[in-house]
Amino acid sequence: MSVHFRDARIYVAGYDLSGDHNAIAVSASAEMLDETAFGDSTRIRKGGLKVVDIAGSGHWNTDAGHVGRVAFGLVGSDDQIVAVFANGITEGTATDMGFATKGVLSKYDLKGDVGSLLAFDLAIMGRGIEA
Repeated sequence: MSVHFRDARIYVAGYDLSGDHNAIAVSASAEMLDETAFGDSTRIRKGGLKVVDIAGSGHWNTDAGHVGRVAFGLVGSDDQIVAVFANGITEGTATDMGFATKGVLSKYDLKGDVGSLLAFDLAIMGRGIEA
C-alpha cells in the first residue's frame, strides 16, 4: 500500500509539533554482532540490540506549544514519549499506521541565511519501538 505523505502527525512529550515540521524520518535497526569463530569461511552475524532514531526538520515557531518553546527545554531529558503517524491519525481508530517510542531529544539545531525562514533540525534517540 502506498502512502501519500502529506499529513504526518508528530507528537513529542505530549506536544503536537506536526505544523512546525516539513520532514520526518523514523529509522529502526539492530546492531550487528560478530559471532565468527576459528574455522568459519565467512562472517557469522547475529542481530543485537535494536536502535530507533527519529530525525525531523522544519521552520522555527516560537508560539506556545510549538517547536521553539518545546524542543530547547527537552534536549537531554530522558523517556519522552514520541509518536509519529505517517498520514495523520483518526480519532477513535486503532488502524492508523504509526510508531511510538520513549526517547531522548539529543539534538536541536537552528539554521538559516539572511532573508530566509529560520529552519530547525532535531534528532531523537529512542529506547524501544512499538509499531
